Amino acid sequence: MRVAVVTPRFREPREWFQQCLDSVRDQTYPCTHIIVNDGAERGPDNSDRVQVIDLPVSLGFIGDPARAIGSVSAVAQGFDAIAWLDADNWYSPNHLESLVKLHRDTGASVLTSHRYLHRLDGGRLGPCPETDGATFADTSTMLITRAAFGVIPTWFLMEPKYHPIGDRMIWNYISDEGISHAHSGLMTLHYRTAWRFHYEYFGLEPPSAGTKESQFID
Repeated sequence: MRVAVVTPRFREPREWFQQCLDSVRDQTYPCTHIIVNDGAERGPDNSDRVQVIDLPVSLGFIGDPARAIGSVSAVAQGFDAIAWLDADNWYSPNHLESLVKLHRDTGASVLTSHRYLHRLDGGRLGPCPETDGATFADTSTMLITRAAFGVIPTWFLMEPKYHPIGDRMIWNYISDEGISHAHSGLMTLHYRTAWRFHYEYFGLEPPSAGTKESQFID
């Protein structure tokens, strides 16, 4: 199974993006990283395992159109499965390997993992109380196979007001269309959060909405 990881990039702090890059590079299952620069600085360089698409204009909408463009590129290149990874998130080394195994074991078209929540500085908060693979799954936890590629246009066809909850629009499509899905339960996705609810869940004060870092969080 040929796997592509699609990452839309805006103007996230360089160290965040580097952690994202490193985590894809270090996957125990081989993959190609397709990076779509949507208003970001140019780079990194193309290589055997990294492809970079520089958009001529910034499309915005929290990177959703850029995700679609990277995904269409992966489909056209004949990849069998696509994972989406936000530039401020990162994988555990066995993330893709565990989801490919789950696909082989279950035959499901969409595979999801659990996720850890992290503070903006990268420190771990704890397991996410939302991403259960039944009522909701963050798209950065997903591996979608060819049978689920019909979900890709949702990234750019949704009304502008829905882009802030694009993950839930994708999950609604999967659920409404009855696309088979399976959940690993493994916390192999690391999610950097500025959502107030997540901090309150762990009894902590959320970061200020006006901080430099928080503007880069979905």
